[in-house]
Amino acid sequence: MLAEEIAGQDRTYVVLEDETGHLCGAAGMAPRQDFAEIMTIEVDPAAQGQGWGRALLSHLLHQVKAAGLDRVLLEVAATNQAAISLYEDFGFTQIGRRKGYYQPSGQDALVMQLITDKP
Repeated sequence: MLAEEIAGQDRTYVVLEDETGHLCGAAGMAPRQDFAEIMTIEVDPAAQGQGWGRALLSHLLHQVKAAGLDRVLLEVAATNQAAISLYEDFGFTQIGRRKGYYQPSGQDALVMQLITDKP
């Protein structure tokens, strides 16, 4: 499923490696008709707290602007306070909640949105 997701022609994925070649993180987004959807931002737990998530999100938002879009949506686990704080630092606000979104845990997802200036 991941290979199909990455191979999608309308997707942008990026990975970050440290100086030793260790994969520290990855992120992906997909432009939709009138907004962009951040599909994933993942950082190796051993590499968290070093700014990798911020760098990945910044790169994706640059891609959003390059695509001529000004609205970004994403889902984040309601218990992932570190990610929520990161998104809020970039100006995302919560616009909804999806109960039981993550399976098999049944954890809720917060739906967050960012409205940016047009490029």
